[in-house]
Amino acid sequence: MIGTWTKLWRTKERIGIGYRFAFLAKSHVRQPTKVGPNKMLYKCMFCVFQGRNAPVMEGSDLYFDHIAQEHRGSDLGDVALHQTCCVNDRICSDRDEFDINLHPKT
Repeated sequence: MIGTWTKLWRTKERIGIGYRFAFLAKSHVRQPTKVGPNKMLYKCMFCVFQGRNAPVMEGSDLYFDHIAQEHRGSDLGDVALHQTCCVNDRICSDRDEFDINLHPKT
């Protein structure tokens, strides 16, 4: 589990996001019943820490699409960056400390 927790995932390169499992774990919402793959519920932590209405989304694909559309390339504020362990507007290496990395918009 330790390797999974710290491994950098770049499966969201098409939308400019790198992340570690810790980010999804912190965003996870308790499930009312057992669910299948890619059916987990996530609440947007950026919305929460910005005091916005935070949607709950089913599946990580929908969650990351929301982040890319609503938060990538925007001013997230110091609190949201710190609480989400986010590095914004640059591409990090595997050795950088972050849970989510929002790449610069091109």
